[in-house]
Amino acid sequence: MNFFKDLMKDAHKRPSYVKAKACIKIAKNIETIMDEKNINNAQLAALLGCSPPYITKILKGDANLTIETLSKLCIALDCDLTLKFEPKTPAISVEQNRQLSLESLFEAQISLSELAHFNSRYLERETAAPVKTSHHINNVHAIRNHRQNAPTASSSAA
Repeated sequence: MNFFKDLMKDAHKRPSYVKAKACIKIAKNIETIMDEKNINNAQLAALLGCSPPYITKILKGDANLTIETLSKLCIALDCDLTLKFEPKTPAISVEQNRQLSLESLFEAQISLSELAHFNSRYLERETAAPVKTSHHINNVHAIRNHRQNAPTASSSAA
């Protein structure tokens, strides 16, 4: 069996996984509020009475935050603290997962192809010499047309 696959299979049941996921969500939320309020790390550190590297640690999701620290952050950012337990979302079927994976791959291929196309156009302008682009760029329009014309999961289920 695949070691990594087996390891990740039950990761969501480990406290370390749940903690890391919560820390990342909290960090993203704090960062969003800081952006909205135009507060930088040094300013937040001054409001909390801590060092800017500690704020960086929080924003990386590496800090072991206590409810007291979360409360101080809420006061400093002038916001409310809400902690709640939520039921897990139901598992999706293998077919739904496969379809989502295929859509993600198509999106990734399109994004990479568009990026390659943009970079080649930029280089052409900068060097005033034609630059060959990847053959994958030609597939972008075909992929988009296929996705637009393909039946969706809801229409095929009907």
